[in-house]
Amino acid sequence: MWRREAPHVRAALLRRYGQPDACEDAVQDAAEAAAARWPLTGVPDEPRAWLIQVAARRLIDRMRAEAARTRRERLDAVREPGAGVVPPVDDDTPVTGADDTLRLLFLCCHPALSRPSQVALTLRAVAGLRVEQIAAAYLVPARTMTQRLSRVAPSPFVTLNQAVAVAMAHGPDVGLALLEPLLADPAMRRHHRLHAVRAHLLELDGDAHAAAEHYKLAARLTGSLPEQRYLNRRLARLTSDS
Repeated sequence: MWRREAPHVRAALLRRYGQPDACEDAVQDAAEAAAARWPLTGVPDEPRAWLIQVAARRLIDRMRAEAARTRRERLDAVREPGAGVVPPVDDDTPVTGADDTLRLLFLCCHPALSRPSQVALTLRAVAGLRVEQIAAAYLVPARTMTQRLSRVAPSPFVTLNQAVAVAMAHGPDVGLALLEPLLADPAMRRHHRLHAVRAHLLELDGDAHAAAEHYKLAARLTGSLPEQRYLNRRLARLTSDS
């Protein structure tokens, strides 16, 4: 039944809320809830409606938590401007091989990945926590966390990561070509990370005007104040240099 209903649940959430990563997490949450409850209460008369309702509730809870976190960040920024903001590493500063842990941390926190994926990957790869420990911190079953970490490898956001890696090896124009299919995806066009990566590659390619436009768009689309500040700093540096 789950194989039959899962695509419909996923499509309903994506149509209403967008945010592919968050919707996929909510779908998995609904599956876990069904596996725990249905053997005790029986399969409901409308299983698809039940799954959509549970998944939507979980997704809304996460969205509210994220919105509350963003509000706290904005209030803190007003009360103490500059407090708790770590300056970004200058892109022109050479990275040596002296500290592989720092390099690994930067890779785990790549802007092409979602915030939950960044944190989970950092806890797994840098801090060395087991999947069970990370799952406990997120208050989700270990199987859900395993799936979440695995999805980082087949999601559209991996294409963003690949585009950056390819651009470093073969030139920004090749990386930009990899991003073209994502521009046809309505959900990805509304995601700030696509425009942030595209802006970075356009900047490397020497197209300052187009890069500035995508930095502006990425800054408008992100709900994270630190990310917005970072993008605006990149924009300001780009416009001052030109």
